[in-house]
Amino acid sequence: MTITKESYKNINYCLHCGNKMQIITYRENKLRCRCTNCGWTFYKNPIPAAACVIFNEKNELLVIKRKFEPNAGEWALPSGYIEIYQTPEEAAVSEMKEETGLDGEVIQFLDYYSGYSPIYEKVISFGFLMRILGGTLKAGDDAAEAKFVSFEKLPPLAFDSHNHYINLYKNIIKLLTNTGIYDVISHTESTQPSALIDVKNPQIIKAKPLKDGDAKPRIYSLMAMTAGLPNSNLNRALGRK
Repeated sequence: MTITKESYKNINYCLHCGNKMQIITYRENKLRCRCTNCGWTFYKNPIPAAACVIFNEKNELLVIKRKFEPNAGEWALPSGYIEIYQTPEEAAVSEMKEETGLDGEVIQFLDYYSGYSPIYEKVISFGFLMRILGGTLKAGDDAAEAKFVSFEKLPPLAFDSHNHYINLYKNIIKLLTNTGIYDVISHTESTQPSALIDVKNPQIIKAKPLKDGDAKPRIYSLMAMTAGLPNSNLNRALGRK
């Protein structure tokens, strides 16, 4: 996909000086929209957003019903656009509080997802597994409702990115609970792993159970997301009491 004149159809005036914009072939032989007066350039970039994967003590997932467009009235993960002064992690914590009333922190970055937006053409979303620290569950800001649901009762979600994060999480948890993995490390770490998992296409490459007398299991990178989860089978698989 390349940028075309159609991409700039609503960009008429410079945000810097107010003069008229012009579409030209610029550096790297790409079409850009530049101000005819001051030379300010408008770049057509994806809009960054953050999404939260949040579980309660029953291992139920928190979802919200969207109050505004896009996809008003549909269910989604707590999420929102990243402000200019925020990191993706800060945006996730902020959206969690604003839309659900819960205080939280990031446990682990899950993945990113680049997808279509009916408003901004393209959004790049960053998904995070979150830990609840306090607060009271109450829908707010862009959320009309907020509730915890089991995977079996999970309603259809509005965004492909949110389904991607949930499916990634479910795949990894399934691997851990079904194989008795104790010591897990991501392929991005340099330490020799007992189990190696590709975060884009989770699969066990090699694994060994924890033996009596071994050090307590370590969890690195993506697998840090399992820390503190209430799933008893997962806790047993990871050697937790």
